[in-house]
Amino acid sequence: MRCRICRDAGLVFALSLACGTPEVLPHEPVPDSEEQCEIDEPTFITGRPADWTSGGQAWPGLQVWPAVGRLQVTWSSPDGPVFTYTHLCGGAVVRLNPPELGIDRLAATIDRADLMVYGIDWDEDVLYLLDRADTPGVDPPKLVASIPHEADVHGFSRGLVLVSDGESGTTAEAAGVGARRAVVQVYDAAREEVVQVDDQAIKLDLLRDETDAHAIVLLRDDGRLSRYDLATGVGETLAEGVRTYQLSPGQRYLVWQEIADGGVESAHLREVESGAEVHLTDNEFAAWEVGLVSSQLVGDWLWTGDERFVGLRTPEGALVRVYDTATAEPVEVPEHTVARRGIAGDYYVRLGTMEAPREALWTPATGDVLVWFEGKPEGFLMLRRADDVVEYTIQNMFSEEMQLWAVDRATGATTLKVARLGDAFSVLSDGRLMTSFARFYGPYAEPYQIAVIDPDTDTTTIVVDNVVNSAMAGEQTIYYVDADAPEDGVWAVPFPAKAG
Repeated sequence: MRCRICRDAGLVFALSLACGTPEVLPHEPVPDSEEQCEIDEPTFITGRPADWTSGGQAWPGLQVWPAVGRLQVTWSSPDGPVFTYTHLCGGAVVRLNPPELGIDRLAATIDRADLMVYGIDWDEDVLYLLDRADTPGVDPPKLVASIPHEADVHGFSRGLVLVSDGESGTTAEAAGVGARRAVVQVYDAAREEVVQVDDQAIKLDLLRDETDAHAIVLLRDDGRLSRYDLATGVGETLAEGVRTYQLSPGQRYLVWQEIADGGVESAHLREVESGAEVHLTDNEFAAWEVGLVSSQLVGDWLWTGDERFVGLRTPEGALVRVYDTATAEPVEVPEHTVARRGIAGDYYVRLGTMEAPREALWTPATGDVLVWFEGKPEGFLMLRRADDVVEYTIQNMFSEEMQLWAVDRATGATTLKVARLGDAFSVLSDGRLMTSFARFYGPYAEPYQIAVIDPDTDTTTIVVDNVVNSAMAGEQTIYYVDADAPEDGVWAVPFPAKAG
């Protein structure tokens, strides 16, 4: 059954009655992604399942799988979550988890358009294969593995990375100081088996490229730093006697420190893929305390956003030495009190005193320091760099809204770009900003508006008005749950075109 298109957002009540409640079809195929229609006006996608009951109002969760043309909708109920999916343009609704299985959550692997959906039952600590996108309908559930209780689950193209609790300890991510251990395992989808990688991990990161995770970097409590290849299942030791490590933002480099006594540890810069390594400096702020349950007062490493520079930061937050990652040569560091973060090729630093602070950008490649805000702001400051200007927001801590300002890097001139912005925003490919404005009413949720703002003209377009949950398919379509609809249901609306 296909629901007709609503040509007026005010027709939501009539449309809901016309479309009715869709039947949940456990084995009806969803059309291939090539058959996707184009959403060009507000469209009702699906209502709640016919057999769904809830002891109270609970808004469904949404997830978009554009590669296979699916919208996943999760409904809560007294008997546990009900996981369903439909085509991105609506149609038949397929239930993924049979009622007789106690599925608590879903996990998925996706390799191009090959999607495999798994269900996890935490009462039994088992993993079921529920669906393959390359076969019609939903296959009978298949028990494929036992997994650790309430493990963190991270999907990649060939399986799942499972991280569960091991020996207890502190939250320090450093070897030899009493940090808690984690058990790391990998579920191999092709072989349908769980492989143990390590049971003494105190710190780990998934290495990712543009589309997928391909390896795990892992530090054990005995100081062994290793890399595990997710494609081959082969591990290799990168270094021994490692206290801790930090990856660069794009995962091209890492800095690791040698275990040593006396509060001074030798630091090494390593190129992740090639393995090329050089001694960088000594970290003299390395007085680790065994068993300390609060934060360790040690120095850490701060990268510029483009990974060209890395600096040693004191426990108080100031950079004392900064190095060019291409040459390992030091650069001169200007006086400052705090280095907050790296952004593009700059460091965001604070100059001056606590009574008269100045927010600035320091560019290590040129030595330039640009002061972009002076004094104490009436609210929270957030910063981003955009080409030849620096943009920053001032957030009102009471209204949870912001203003966007721009500072010309050449002249220092300041311009108000957007007078009203939500408490978070994303930048679209055409330069517009997507944000939301809270509505502050409703007994079960705080509905919000989704808006698109053109910063060149400070023009705001309200895309949808009364939303309690939403998900996006690229920059083409927004899927959302309308708080004012007479029954729970999911709608879709296209992105507005940019004027001009």
